[in-house]
Amino acid sequence: MRHREPYLPDWRALGLHGVRPLFEEAAAADPAVPLVFGSKQRPLVTTTGEMLARAEVVASAFHALGLTAGDVIVSQLPNWAEGMAAALAALKLGLVQVPVVDIYGAAELSYILRATAAKALVVPGAWRNIDFAERLAALDALPALRHVVVLGDAAMPRPVLRWEDLLASGSAPAPAHPADPGDVVLLNFTSGTTAAAKGAVHSHATLGGEARRIMPVPEPAEWGRLMFWLGPAGHIGSIVGFLRPFLIGEGAIYIDRYDATLALDLIRAHPVSRCAGAFRL
Repeated sequence: MRHREPYLPDWRALGLHGVRPLFEEAAAADPAVPLVFGSKQRPLVTTTGEMLARAEVVASAFHALGLTAGDVIVSQLPNWAEGMAAALAALKLGLVQVPVVDIYGAAELSYILRATAAKALVVPGAWRNIDFAERLAALDALPALRHVVVLGDAAMPRPVLRWEDLLASGSAPAPAHPADPGDVVLLNFTSGTTAAAKGAVHSHATLGGEARRIMPVPEPAEWGRLMFWLGPAGHIGSIVGFLRPFLIGEGAIYIDRYDATLALDLIRAHPVSRCAGAFRL
């Protein structure tokens, strides 16, 4: 991060203290930007304003668990509203997010949890054909891991905190961390070519820049139409796809699996202008 130090005063002078203040300002200006979560398991149609309200509840709950700025939280949630709410909550608190693709099993997940000294893990109780109970049972000993949060009521082999109980645990509003542009906000792991998975480090400045550059800002004629994000949770495209509605006011559709019928149904039901993502035939 040393090569960025000469630029940090200018970024701060411009008000670029982090991604979160920017998207909170954008969402306050237009809280009705549509968000569509396409899923056979957890479908939802909502708005950026409603999502920020959800994120406040999650942030309060994370804060009640004792998670503070700099702590690492790993998630294997699919592209569901709960995953977005957790990501936005982590940004507010200054947590370091580590979204992990679902194809990573117990060995890879153990490595990531150990390498990052993660204090919290969030997973679905059931998702497609993945046995998350088996995955949790096979994790290595992880002394730093304090909390395992499970979305759903599937039986688990270890003590866990259910998502609904997590939400009920928060009461007071969580304090917003005064983010610096150079603060680490994301570790994005990808397949290692010769060994273990490699983690790319993103700061507020680099993640915000990536979210803006990955796709052009829509032309005026396209405003009011939605961007369809096709890609697995944990992929960088899906990560920045979660941010763009808040940064530039672009409505979005997310899908939690490769399902052509579901995708076509979503396109027929909503005004889609563009799509992007990692495709699987």
